[in-house]
Formats: sequence, structure tokens, C-alpha cells
Amino acid sequence: MHGRWRLFKHDAGKVSGPPAWAYVAVFAACMLVGIWSAHEFQAVVIWPANGVMLAALLQLHRREAIRVLIACLAINLLANLVRGDPQPFVWVNAVLNTGEAFLAALIARRVCGAALDLRRPKRLANFALMAVAPSVLLAALVLMAVATPLRHYSPPVFVFTLHRLFDMELLGLLIVTPALLLIAKSHRFRSSAPASAVETTVLVSLLVGVTALTFAQSAAPALFVIFPFLLLVSFRTPPCWVAGSIIAVAVISGVATVTGHGPVVMT
Repeated sequence: MHGRWRLFKHDAGKVSGPPAWAYVAVFAACMLVGIWSAHEFQAVVIWPANGVMLAALLQLHRREAIRVLIACLAINLLANLVRGDPQPFVWVNAVLNTGEAFLAALIARRVCGAALDLRRPKRLANFALMAVAPSVLLAALVLMAVATPLRHYSPPVFVFTLHRLFDMELLGLLIVTPALLLIAKSHRFRSSAPASAVETTVLVSLLVGVTALTFAQSAAPALFVIFPFLLLVSFRTPPCWVAGSIIAVAVISGVATVTGHGPVVMT
């Protein structure tokens, strides 16, 4: 059953999760990581900042959400200036990042249910395919429409750049937003977690170990080896452990990829 078209959390709804300032702090940290990655490796594998904005939109009431987004927009503009982005990309990138989060939040409230319980496979699929993917694709297409005449992209370069932008921002939204929502709503799901403390520790350790081994080598395209372990952790362990595991996988895979290791560099 679909919800209403609504951008912000209902005023009568209970706010859960981090306070507004925490979203701004995490967003600023993500921007710093992005600047560092672009400076050190001339590449950014995952763009998590938009996922933080989306989580804030989905969790906070109207006034707090608007304040967070204004602060994030200002931080984004400042980061673009520090990074040395040319005009008009200083403001185009920031506006598109904010617009992407707005559109994804609007659709997510419509297709993911009022509780935003992304542990349910159908709602997670709706979030990924109906809310996140279209929003990211639209933002990437608009950016490419601005960039192509200015940078004279050939068709192959256009396709490659569009693919890179789409993958980078899609991964950020799909990894960060569900993780933050799981943390925010963990108090509602504690009674439904069937795994014992020992089982939880074993499953998370296996996931982290398999991920580290997978991304320590560049000889075999073994990326999908981690998915069965990730699914086990997702469905058997408490939400906070799931969120921490997802972040650990993102950190291991991101660091390995930008340093030239792992199955991603084979593509």
C-alpha cells in the first residue's frame, strides 16, 4: 500500500535517531572525505553525503530538516570552492545534490510505507529501484547536460562519465541512508532480532573477514562472494550491527578500490 505524496515527516510523528546537528556534522565529514579522496587519488568511488541529507529528510520534522538542508547546501558550496570546481559547477553540483535528496525523499515516503522499515525486502527494493535510482539518474543526466557542451564530451566519454556519476551516487545513497535509518529505528526492532550475541559476533566477523580477503586481491572478480554473508547479517542480527557492518564493508571496499586493489579495479 502506497503512502501519500509528502516530503517532510508528519508533525505528529515522533522523531527518532540523531539530532539535527549530527546530520550536519556527518555531512561535513563526508565532504572532507570526498575532498581528500579527490586530492589524493583523483577519484571518488562513493559519494555518501547525499545519503546523509536523504536520511535527515526522512527522519526530521519540517523545520529541522530545512535547517539541516540549508546548512548542508552551504557546506557543499564551500567544499566545491575549496576543491577548486570551476563555474558553473560550484553551484550546479550543490543544487543537484540537494535536489536529488529531495526527490528521493518524496518518492520514498510514497513507496516505502510510513514506518520506512527497509528491513523488508519489498520496501528495500522499492527504495532502491523507485526512489533512489530515478533520482540519481535524473541528477546525473542534468549534470551531463550542463557539462557536455562546456567540456565537449565525445559519445564514449559521455557514457563513461554518466555511468561513473550514477554508480558513485547510487552507492552512496543505498549504503548510507538505510544504515542511518536502521540506527534511528533500532529501538523498534530489538525484539525481532533472533540472533544471539555469539551468533551475531560470528556472522559480522565472517562478513568483515570475507570482505577484507575479497578486496585484498585483484586476480579474481569475486565481488559477489560477500553478498551471502551480507544477507545473513542483514536478516539475522540487530539493526545497529547491520548498520555497522554495512559501513565496514563500504570503508574496506572504498579504501581498497581507490588504492588499486580488489575486484572493482578489474572492470
